[in-house]
Amino acid sequence: FASPLNHQLVAARRVDFGTAFADTDAPFGGVGPFETHADALYSGSPHTLLLLNPPFGPREMLAMAHRLERTLARDGSAASALVVVPSLEARGGTPPHLAALEASPHLVGEPLRLGAGEHAYVDGRAHRMTRRKTIRAARHESVVLLLSSHPAARGAAGAVLGAVRDAFRSAVDSG
Repeated sequence: FASPLNHQLVAARRVDFGTAFADTDAPFGGVGPFETHADALYSGSPHTLLLLNPPFGPREMLAMAHRLERTLARDGSAASALVVVPSLEARGGTPPHLAALEASPHLVGEPLRLGAGEHAYVDGRAHRMTRRKTIRAARHESVVLLLSSHPAARGAAGAVLGAVRDAFRSAVDSG
């Protein structure tokens, strides 16, 4: 769920990401659509971390939830996924993507709910090398969920989700 234009190297190391254009994005780490190439995102390390912020279309988010569940359920999997999605509950009821994620046996910790205006994000222009980044307050509630097939994940869930909450909120303060 990324583009090379919004992708950054971590510690001078390429990090793989799902992309709509695997043929042109492969040199930058793109492995293709998450739904069809989730297994390629495993780096061969003992524990893989997936950061998922899919397009906010209901079908795309539900497809991502189902594919993530299959990925985490596969034999020998030792992966964790931090998922950030809009709740869309203001439209009435729990939407299917959120219901699927919250029903997962791989859900660890309590889903983190970040209200509108209580969290912010950097505008998706990581490719621009400017001194000042555009930080925008979110206009809708977001939900952050941690799903994992790693045995130690349950013990770390509170600390991980707390750090994520603090990072989103500090963006509001610095914006």
